[in-house]
Amino acid sequence: MFVLVFSVVPIKPTANADAAITTLRIGMIEPIDSLNPFIGVNDNAYIFYGLVYDFLMCVDEDLNPAPNLALSWHVVPDELPLGSVWQYNLTQNAYWHDGEPFDADDVVFTFNYQIGLNWTDMWAYQPYTVLVDSVERVDEYTVRVHYKDFQGNPAPASYGASMMLPIVPEHYWSKILPSAAGFSHTNPKPLGTGPFICTDQTYSEFLTGDRLILYRNPDYHGFTDFGWDIKFERLILEFYLEPSALVTDIQRGGIDIAELSPPHYKNLVDWLAANPTSSIGIDNSLKCTQYSKEISICMSDQSGADTNLLRLDPVVRQAMAHATNKTFICDAIFKGYAEEGASIISPISPYWYWEPSPDEEYYFSVEKANELLDSAGYNLWDDDHKYRKSTPGLSFQWQDKTYTFPDSKVLEFEVVVEAELYEDLEVYNYLEEAWAECGIKLTPRVVNSALWGVIVYGGYFDLTITYWSGDPDPNYLVYIQSTYSLNGWSENWYSSPLYDENYTNSLLEQDPVQRQEYIRNCQYWDYIDAAFIVYCYPHGCHAWRNDHYTGWGDWKAHPGRSLANFWSANPLFFDLEPVVGNAPPIALLDNVAGPANQSLTITAYAFDPDEDEMTYRLVFGDGANVSGTVPSDGEISVPHSFVNATTYSMELMVYDENSADAASAPATIIGPGGNAPVSNLRLMPDSFEKLSAGRDIGFTITGKDIEDDTVDVRLDFGDSTASFSDTIWDTEVGFETATDHAFDTDSDYTLVLTASDGHNTTVMTLVLAITEEEGGTPWMLILGIVAVAAVVVVVAVFLIRRKGAGGREEEEIRLP
Repeated sequence: MFVLVFSVVPIKPTANADAAITTLRIGMIEPIDSLNPFIGVNDNAYIFYGLVYDFLMCVDEDLNPAPNLALSWHVVPDELPLGSVWQYNLTQNAYWHDGEPFDADDVVFTFNYQIGLNWTDMWAYQPYTVLVDSVERVDEYTVRVHYKDFQGNPAPASYGASMMLPIVPEHYWSKILPSAAGFSHTNPKPLGTGPFICTDQTYSEFLTGDRLILYRNPDYHGFTDFGWDIKFERLILEFYLEPSALVTDIQRGGIDIAELSPPHYKNLVDWLAANPTSSIGIDNSLKCTQYSKEISICMSDQSGADTNLLRLDPVVRQAMAHATNKTFICDAIFKGYAEEGASIISPISPYWYWEPSPDEEYYFSVEKANELLDSAGYNLWDDDHKYRKSTPGLSFQWQDKTYTFPDSKVLEFEVVVEAELYEDLEVYNYLEEAWAECGIKLTPRVVNSALWGVIVYGGYFDLTITYWSGDPDPNYLVYIQSTYSLNGWSENWYSSPLYDENYTNSLLEQDPVQRQEYIRNCQYWDYIDAAFIVYCYPHGCHAWRNDHYTGWGDWKAHPGRSLANFWSANPLFFDLEPVVGNAPPIALLDNVAGPANQSLTITAYAFDPDEDEMTYRLVFGDGANVSGTVPSDGEISVPHSFVNATTYSMELMVYDENSADAASAPATIIGPGGNAPVSNLRLMPDSFEKLSAGRDIGFTITGKDIEDDTVDVRLDFGDSTASFSDTIWDTEVGFETATDHAFDTDSDYTLVLTASDGHNTTVMTLVLAITEEEGGTPWMLILGIVAVAAVVVVVAVFLIRRKGAGGREEEEIRLP
């Protein structure tokens, strides 16, 4: 019989060095999606990478390239053609966070890791590596990068001064295969040369999803090379599931700076108008990342039988553009904190930005949209006379293909929307109503972010709503609309010879005036073809505490100071000065351990050096929380019962009138049989080519039970058929079993594997996208692991079979 006796004796500290550490707390709505800089895609992940890693160069407060690991760079004058070889002169003062010295070998490795045969697997920074031919180590602190054109000949590179990719340590990443680095490696303790250092707790913090705690790098090379300094010892990224809680914490001083959603920023602005003496500073302005929001229309004709290829008709897309009221979206959904969109490059970069002339503009006009559709043969209606249909035999041409529809077809399109992005949901709701006025029917498909990536990067959709960010140089953003991005970053599968011609010329052009023309031509063709309908450039909406730190600066005048500057060495962090005055409270939270479903006593302690009154919020990590006033003796004691046998991450926030402190601690809950078994579900290697309806797909189930108990496994296939069950004796090396299954129809199936040792249970899920045709379209697989006792931890692994490039030829396609 399992018996656990647990006792806690609270200890009141006379001093707490950790709690007294000067801390910068940053509040964010969206958690980062990966610790791996080759996998993460959301902007908060890139902010994290910019804190931990250094790039060759960074971006100064006015968005100009500035030295970082490379102290200087230049075109090598005796290498022809001029501009085909760039030399980067490196610092001699940088060290990796594990103490190993940084040198040229790390830079050579970082580039070689992502080019040649590895280029497809290492997709994250393809816009920068696309023209890299080879990298040469000149000496210990000098490298030369050789660039080429798409025919493999030496060629000048226009963006050699803006190589915005993190430099990684050879002694760590050389042990990781590129295929794993690009798709599955978790990178549990990121190792960089940047201004902030991860800890041994970083991975568990990431899995919990509440916060990430980083510490000042005392050996940061920027202190020696550039005279920079960081005047706080700890930086915490706090992630909020509830945006209103983020507003509350910036008001009460629980965090120092926050990025807010437009509606919540508007609420804060209104609150500040009623509280003019508040110490909160605010800014809303165009993001330095050229952030844009767009409707993405899939231009692949291999998108699956459930999609509608009428979207490939240029007239249909033009009508969609005319039917979109960008002013309404900016004012109603973004509360006025956005500017109307046109091109994928934002007006934050006026030298590169393009906007259409009055004759070119797809101005808002439902009348014009209806006129276009009438003239193009979409003048039949459904039985309710609400949605348009094509006339039988309708034909149109897109690029070098002619599409013919013998039968009448309704203008109906599915829109894939990310459930986590409320603004996208609001935009969809508007579009459904607005486009119906010109006879276009929209239906939503709301999915989580991971499944969104499977669908969109696989090209299995009609329309989606998305966003883009990029560095101040236009190279990154114009790349993602080129044909070369179809193997990686493309979110609309757009391919245009005219666009590609200008994109290629922009890569090779050394004259900035001529390059500007090519970049603007790219934007022109992207706009005219309307595969992206850029509807707005949202502002970054930020708030900060002037009574906690000074040195925030003027973000409108110097946008590179904003929190969004994620290209390493953000100048903001070197200028912030802690305010001396009110001492923040100190929070301590004790670890707890005990059996499931039994009341445990959670103990904590709070102290305020100024003897201010304090309140607290204790989050148990299982969805429950409690708030109250801190007793006069500072001791907090709260009973709580945890249901599942697992480890929970508890968090205590303590507030005085102007500031706050936080502490975290684990709650280790053990079931009657000890630990739950660890289980894994994998496809058999020969099944990777069988993800189509009607074919047997093989699965292996492996795992380990720490106590070597007998394990019962059950695999539900998600298609209402009988599940697979087995009882396995665990051995020293674990347990293993196998089965196979055929799915009847093409769809997305969620498989659920349950493994139990009779006391505790592990659950994991596998989402399979099954195609209709054998070996037909590319496929993607997302693997979601659910932790012990069904506490969900999502680890996304994308396995992608790419389309071959192939040649273009005139083709006529007749559709049913």
